[in-house]
Amino acid sequence: MPPTSLRHWAYVPAMDIGRRRDVTKIVALLPRGSRRPPLLLPARQVRRPDVTAASGQDRYNYDWAGFRCQVPARLVKNGGRWLTGTWDFVVLVRGRGVWRPTRLHLAGPPPADPGVREVAPGVLASVQWTGGRMQLSLRRGQSVPADRRAAPGLEQSWDNDGTMIVRGTLAAASAGPATPAGQATHSGPASPSPASVHVLLRHLDGWDTHTIRAEVSGGTFRAAVPVGAIEMFGERQPLRDGRWSITAGALDGSLRRGAVVADGRRVPIGPKVYRCAADGVGLVLVVGPVLGVTERGRIRRRLLRDIYYRAQRLLPIREQYSRMCRGDSRMHITHAGCRRSVFRTRTRSP
Repeated sequence: MPPTSLRHWAYVPAMDIGRRRDVTKIVALLPRGSRRPPLLLPARQVRRPDVTAASGQDRYNYDWAGFRCQVPARLVKNGGRWLTGTWDFVVLVRGRGVWRPTRLHLAGPPPADPGVREVAPGVLASVQWTGGRMQLSLRRGQSVPADRRAAPGLEQSWDNDGTMIVRGTLAAASAGPATPAGQATHSGPASPSPASVHVLLRHLDGWDTHTIRAEVSGGTFRAAVPVGAIEMFGERQPLRDGRWSITAGALDGSLRRGAVVADGRRVPIGPKVYRCAADGVGLVLVVGPVLGVTERGRIRRRLLRDIYYRAQRLLPIREQYSRMCRGDSRMHITHAGCRRSVFRTRTRSP
C-alpha cells in the first residue's frame, strides 16, 4: 500500500503563528465504534500564507497553519492483519502556549472524490466526508473497474447548522439546467417542470408527508431538509417523533438507482434527536426527544416509573397541582378529588 498523503491546515484563533516554532500539530486516526487505541501520524509543518489572507483580518499571522502527513501501511496493520473500519482524522493544534483538539472538517462543499483504492488483495480504502468531517474507511471487498462502478443513488449527511442534506445522481439523459431549491410544503405535489426532483418524507407511524424540492445542477441533485424547522400549516416546527421514510423521486423517472449512504450519527437539534439509516432504496429517519441525564438508560427509566412517579402520586392533591400548574385552583383540586374519591361526603352551607 503506497502511503496516502494528506494536506490540510489548522490553527488556534487569535494566536499569532508567524514563526514555525510557534505552532505544533499532532494528527491521529481515531476509530469509530471501537476501543482500539488511536494511531498517531507523523505531520510536517507547511507554510500557507493564503490561510492568513482568507481569514479576513490582518492582526494575527497564520502563515504556518498548514501541515502535511501520510498514512503508511504499517499503521493500519497489526500482525499482518488489516484494521478494517472507519477512522476519524483528529488533530491536536498548538498555537504558542494554547492547545486545541479538533477534527478535520470542511466548512464548504467536499472536494472531488478520489475513489476507492485496493490497498491489498481483498482490502479497499476510501476517503469520505460525513457531515463535513474527513474519515478513512477500510473494508473487505473486491475492487470494481471504473467503467462498471456505480455512483451512489442516495447520500445523506448533516450540515453544520443542523440541516439534513440529501444528494443523488440523475441519469445521463436528464441532466439539465440548474433549478432553484424550493421550500418545504405540507402534503403538496412536486413542481410540474419535467426535470423537477423532490425528496419525500413520509411518517411511517402516521399520515404526515412533506415534500422538499431539490436543486438540480448538472447530473446531480441536492435537497436541504430543515428537520428542526419544517413548515407545517404556516408554522415552523420540528418533525414529529417516530420513524420517517425518505425517498427521492422525479416526474420523468430520471433518477439513477444505486447504493444508499447514510450518516448514522445521533444529531441533537433543539428539543429532539435525529438519526438516519439506510433502508433499501431509501432512508429511514428516527426522531425522538432529547432525554435528560436522569432519564437515560433502562434502569433509570424504571426508577422513575417505580419510585419517583409513585412518590408523586402519594403527595397531597393541593401540592401536586401546585407543582404542575404553578397555582392552587380550587376547581382543579375539587375535580381531582372527586375522580380519586377523596371527598366522600358533600356538605352544603346553610
